[in-house]
Amino acid sequence: MRQIPICGSRLSDMLEMRQASPADVPAIYRLRVAAELWLAERGIRQWPLGAAWTDVIADQVARGDWHVTGGGGGVEAGLRLLWADAAIRPDDGVRSVYVHGLMTDRRLAGLGARLLDWAAATGREAGATAVQLDCVEGNERLRRYDLDLGFREVGRRDFDGPFFSNALLEKTLAEPRAGRPGIRPS
Repeated sequence: MRQIPICGSRLSDMLEMRQASPADVPAIYRLRVAAELWLAERGIRQWPLGAAWTDVIADQVARGDWHVTGGGGGVEAGLRLLWADAAIRPDDGVRSVYVHGLMTDRRLAGLGARLLDWAAATGREAGATAVQLDCVEGNERLRRYDLDLGFREVGRRDFDGPFFSNALLEKTLAEPRAGRPGIRPS
């Protein structure tokens, strides 16, 4: 997969998304734990404390799911880029790229939209017609953020057990436009 430089509005450096390697697992785990703590401190229901495990992340990295970015080879943001996720979204017939677990270092607030742009560009390049994601249905702040970025709610997914109901969101991918802010073809 080709890398697409991303220029964040609060970043002085160009960052490139890259497929995560096994060496990135501890940093991805630390970023996830920090995100869980930040959410919990604010009473936001999205990821429960202790929901991330290094062995699960390592398996996901080995499958090629994780993509990360960060200055100096570190990990400051990441996401899982999937082409299917039957646990959340049974096949709906839409050729989509699915974004899961997007997280950023809190000092780089605003980078999330750039990561979603990268995911959309990567999906479009692979022939996807939509980018899909989900969030906890009661997480109004994240739902509003996604809607403000042009996603629309297309349903919900209820789970048995300790999991929350999720709002399913989708954004149709338009044909590529020249000069999109924040993404420069490599």
